[in-house]
Amino acid sequence: MASNPEWIAKILDVEGAFLQGQFINREVVYIEVPDGMEEFYGKREDVALLLNAPIYGTKQAAVCFYKTLVGKIKDSKYEISKADPCLYYRWKMEG
Repeated sequence: MASNPEWIAKILDVEGAFLQGQFINREVVYIEVPDGMEEFYGKREDVALLLNAPIYGTKQAAVCFYKTLVGKIKDSKYEISKADPCLYYRWKMEG
C-alpha cells in the first residue's frame, strides 16, 4: 500500500490464477469420483480420476499459484520486502 502521496501503487488482479496452474516435478495426483459425477463413473471403490492440472482446494494448487505469482513478480523486477515477506516493491526514478 502506498502511503506516500508521491508513490504510485499498482494492483494486479490474479482472479482465476488457480485455474491455470501446472503440476510441479511431474506430480501424479488421483482423486475419488466427485459428488454429482457418480452417474458418469459410478460410486465403485476401484474408480479413481487422474488430474491433468491442480484444482482449487488442493495443496498442489496453492503451491503452483504461489510459485507462478512469485515468478511473474520477480520477472517484473520487483524485490521482496525485508520487513514483510508478502510485500514486493520496485523503485522507479523519474525525471
